[in-house]
Amino acid sequence: MRGVFSQKTVQFVIIHDVCHIYRYYLMLSYYQMKQEEKDLANFFSRFPKISYSKKEIVLNAYDAYENLYFIEKGVVRSFFIDDNGIEFTVNFLKPYSIFPLSAFLSDRENNSEFEAFVAMDLRKAAKDKVADFIEKNPEIQSFFLKRMSTGLEGYVVRSQFLIRGSAEQKVVSSLLLLGLRFGRKVKNYTHIDLPLTHQDVADLSGITRETATLCINELEDNKLIAKKGKYFKLFNEKKLNEICKTFEDGSHLDFNF
Repeated sequence: MRGVFSQKTVQFVIIHDVCHIYRYYLMLSYYQMKQEEKDLANFFSRFPKISYSKKEIVLNAYDAYENLYFIEKGVVRSFFIDDNGIEFTVNFLKPYSIFPLSAFLSDRENNSEFEAFVAMDLRKAAKDKVADFIEKNPEIQSFFLKRMSTGLEGYVVRSQFLIRGSAEQKVVSSLLLLGLRFGRKVKNYTHIDLPLTHQDVADLSGITRETATLCINELEDNKLIAKKGKYFKLFNEKKLNEICKTFEDGSHLDFNF
């Protein structure tokens, strides 16, 4: 079931100062991040490869799990289903990501669903082997700390829009975050290299598909975004950020995507 979820569904702690974490970690050296990803890829290459078709479930919420999954190719969508049966997209995981990472690091049960957003290849390894690898590699520990901090920042920012923002702000903030994570600069716009339907944007924004379509159409009419097939282009990101800065209650969010 799809649609609008209640504020009760969004149970993230809003800490304004955390918003600046993302800016700092985006400035980490390109070589360092790539080297650590390469180390992870080398470790997981020893374990079985599994291929999944688009929309195929990889791991169900609350199922016992003995393995961790490493994304070799493709994108994974993590989501949960609230008490009313409404789906809410939590995150899109890129290649070189591991899941369920937060559950593993906190030694708790996994409460998210994970599905193949596109056709993809994974590697899976037993939790104890991954734990041993991390324990013996301090640079990997640091890598995960940075990645978790970045993820926390994303939740903090998104929760503000999901709770306080208008439908337009929810859509715009979702597109800007996707542009930040999957965007590719092309001339005077950012191309989001992730195939998205209006329903996908709605599930990420916490609104109905019909409302998402109205917002997307208005943004297209105002020449702020464009959509060709399933791919979005973001124009005038300064104006898009301005849309997100002031909430309907008059309060402001001092953050640029």
